[in-house]
Amino acid sequence: MKRLPISQRDDNLLRLLRYAMNVGQPPVAFTADEWQQLFDDARRHALVGVLCEALKRMPHDARTIPLPLMLRWAGDAESIAQLNTEFNAEAARLTSLLEGEGHDTVILKGQANALLYPNPLSRQPGDIDIWVSGGKDNVLDTLHRLGMADDNADVCFHHVALERNAKGIEVEVHFQPSSGHNQQACNQHMQDFLNAELACCRTMVAEGFRVPTMCFALVMQMAHIRHHLLKEGVGLRQVIDYWMLLRASSADDRREVSQRLRQLGLLTMARALMWVVSQLFAENECLLQVVPSRRKGLWLLRRMLRTGNFGHHDRQKQDVLWREVARQKLELLPLLWFEPEFAGTLLAEEWRYWGCIVRKLPDRIRHRSLSLRDHPESWG
Repeated sequence: MKRLPISQRDDNLLRLLRYAMNVGQPPVAFTADEWQQLFDDARRHALVGVLCEALKRMPHDARTIPLPLMLRWAGDAESIAQLNTEFNAEAARLTSLLEGEGHDTVILKGQANALLYPNPLSRQPGDIDIWVSGGKDNVLDTLHRLGMADDNADVCFHHVALERNAKGIEVEVHFQPSSGHNQQACNQHMQDFLNAELACCRTMVAEGFRVPTMCFALVMQMAHIRHHLLKEGVGLRQVIDYWMLLRASSADDRREVSQRLRQLGLLTMARALMWVVSQLFAENECLLQVVPSRRKGLWLLRRMLRTGNFGHHDRQKQDVLWREVARQKLELLPLLWFEPEFAGTLLAEEWRYWGCIVRKLPDRIRHRSLSLRDHPESWG
């Protein structure tokens, strides 16, 4: 495979990732420093468990990883496997409990995606997303009656976040199948399509919870990636998830989704993402039927490699507050280049941002501080 125009460190990560996913040759022996970088990057991208699969199969002459690091890596991977077992059990419990109350349910993303991996226990879980039928008011009534949520619960237009359970598992209960699209017409088409797919089929898996159709997952998770690209960032884990969906889908599934991308407002995102998938995994058999965009795909890949999982580990993040704010504002321009339809949402957020700056001026004067980060009482 032709080497991508990225740094040697990122290239090492992608070579190890391909081998872990059974689509690449064993990488050449890395130095001790390179192994440490690989472990650090695996943590940044929430891929410790997935990349540990490569260590298990690596030829002896290429396994030059220092023993203490290998033991730490293996231990973290074992912890991830245990977490997956606990997450699956919690997803099954929630399914049984809420369906016993007369609701339909389906697990979105996370644990449903993990079942498609070569080792389902290797994917690092984040939280449990469960769609529950009945609409916002009915679902909240059920959650209040069961003691799962109170009046202080974090509720937005499409989900409610529950408090962590005794094992530290976070759960989001969704009233809508997706946060949707920033364009109203596209959003209506998307919600209608996703709701129709949920009504069509919800498959119960051996783990004790239900998963949606492949058409649903391909659309919903494409919209999810697009949403997070705008809000904070996207990581390699989301790309691997999407590749797993593509491999598990049928040609008819991919054809149906491909025909709807423009109507759903996902065509630009699909063109970039299909280029990334094709380059990372030498894939050309199960891609969506769009013309991949190298320019936007390469920009997306470089952004993911730089910012890490959901954009939380940006290598370019500045310690000085005003420089970090300036950097974030400048990054809005590439987003507009990537997809001009982001303009309305970004302008609305800028309006809110500068409105907050003006409103908080008296507080900053009172605290004699440019930043209110250390004064939480002034955030409200």
